[in-house]
Amino acid sequence: MTGDRSLRRLAAACEDLLTALGTGGVRVDVVDPDGRRLVGSDGAVTGLGEGLVGRAAMHRSACDDQVTGTAAVAVLDAPGGRTLVAVLSGSATVDRLHPLAGALAPLLSLVRGWHAEAGRAAAAGRFVERALDAQEGERTRLARDIHDGVSQRLAGLGFHLSAALSLVGQDDDAARVQLRAARELADLAGAETRAAIGDLHPPVLDDLGLEAALSSLAREAGARMGGPAVGVVVDGEVGTRLPVHAETALYRIAQEALSNAVRHAAASAVDLVLEYGSLTVTLEVRDDGRGFDAGPQAAAALRPDAFGLRGMRERAELLGGVLAVTSAPGRGTRVRAQVPLRPAAE
Repeated sequence: MTGDRSLRRLAAACEDLLTALGTGGVRVDVVDPDGRRLVGSDGAVTGLGEGLVGRAAMHRSACDDQVTGTAAVAVLDAPGGRTLVAVLSGSATVDRLHPLAGALAPLLSLVRGWHAEAGRAAAAGRFVERALDAQEGERTRLARDIHDGVSQRLAGLGFHLSAALSLVGQDDDAARVQLRAARELADLAGAETRAAIGDLHPPVLDDLGLEAALSSLAREAGARMGGPAVGVVVDGEVGTRLPVHAETALYRIAQEALSNAVRHAAASAVDLVLEYGSLTVTLEVRDDGRGFDAGPQAAAALRPDAFGLRGMRERAELLGGVLAVTSAPGRGTRVRAQVPLRPAAE
């Protein structure tokens, strides 16, 4: 992996530095960003608690083996610090390794901090790219819907009005037929226009807030499923409205999850739960449908055009939250988004 190669190079550079200082023969294993394993200059990976090096890392201290005559010392991020950055080991005493650990600690801490910042910047760049791709995809879909729907209705409306105009005074009955057809097309165009506006931003959010918007969404989904099968539960309350972008994101997550339950899950019942905590707001959409394999390998194999799950996850991440999907074949699906509670007043 790319991250392991970076850690391997860092471990090798530290070993070269120690050799140049006349203290060769000391091995350096650098801790990965998750703090769960160490990577050596040879690419070997050691888990916390594994062997002499792993024990020193796990206990943030020094260990020695009297039988083999080897020792290992944890390198903390700074004097008095507690963050593990590496472990020094080799055929040396603990007393000899301690000064080397103290000398390397600031350098390793600085480099690891730089790597972490670079990783966050790269992740932010990838997130922006995905967000722009999703935005462009939504615009393309909206343009297609307007072209195939409202635009065609208006073209038909113009045709029938022109026909009616040419028949007025000559064949009034035929003119009325054309006008009735025009009226039907006008009604359809109006309905499709309202639907397009709702896709851009649901007006009910502005008028009544998130809870009412979710209830309205549930009624619509229940009607599409053939009955009042979608239940809505709101637990707790927030003193003031959430920011508009937060309410919109949660609404869209619920909309996508409900749409999946209706179109793909063959669900007979869906529960939509909105829970306000002291620090977070949680949205859950649970269905009793056919389910699917939601394991990491299956998620990695998602089709390139499977934007629904990615879109929900990115909306949650944009709010500083997380989204988890739990499902299994025949066991239904649960979509759970949890985001920090930041009222609009902030």
